[in-house]
Amino acid sequence: MKKIYLKLCIIILTTFVVGCSNDPTNEIVGRWYDVDDGGKSVMELFEDGSVQMSGEMEMSGSYTFPDDNHIRLDMEGIGALMGPMIFEYSLASGELIFKDTKGKVYVHVPTAVEAKVRLAERKKSDLEAETAQLPKGLIEKVNEALDLVTPVVAAVDKFYQSNGRLPYMGDSNWVRTVDEISDSRVSIGGIGTTNVRVMFNKSELGLNLPDLKRGFYIRFEPTETENGRLSWSCVSDLQYKYAAALQGNCVRILR
Repeated sequence: MKKIYLKLCIIILTTFVVGCSNDPTNEIVGRWYDVDDGGKSVMELFEDGSVQMSGEMEMSGSYTFPDDNHIRLDMEGIGALMGPMIFEYSLASGELIFKDTKGKVYVHVPTAVEAKVRLAERKKSDLEAETAQLPKGLIEKVNEALDLVTPVVAAVDKFYQSNGRLPYMGDSNWVRTVDEISDSRVSIGGIGTTNVRVMFNKSELGLNLPDLKRGFYIRFEPTETENGRLSWSCVSDLQYKYAAALQGNCVRILR
């Protein structure tokens, strides 16, 4: 009789443990960081079936599992306007992956640091793929243009540090400095907002770029910061179709 009772207890306990381990809630409970924005958006799933979103939007609601492969989110407040959100989901190798009905994939990881690393890796991979598609010789021309601009940008920085303001074309010392270091393809303009621009026309490029009929330009625009220094931004007509030619190259001038 004792053996039968013991065997029955084991069967009941085993059934309970297996049932609990198959509960999808046990797998995804916790805090998850969105890789798409480097971990700024956070989704926290709780054991009681509630969910809390934070980041660009603060929302709360509940989650359920319509079947073994899908999760449903029902948000409250302003989130209710989106209606029920159903995703195909999977959990593997420390990643919680959601796929919506349109096929868009959302990857979540357990820490903000990992989300930042994953996003950086993704951007690097995307940039390498885009760079591989660029017309041959374009990056070399961009680097040539940046070599022409670099000493002029440095001269603007030096003038600003010495005089506490940006130069303008009426400054005799500044005009002389520019004449000594500037190339004919580099132009400097603006009063109080000194822009440094380099222009390569189509004949100078020697490249077949049908959508850049006049060539290309790169312009650096300074902004005065609170710490008494200049911060530079890069603007170019390349940043639309040929943005990969700028990324990683303009960085050596921007600061």
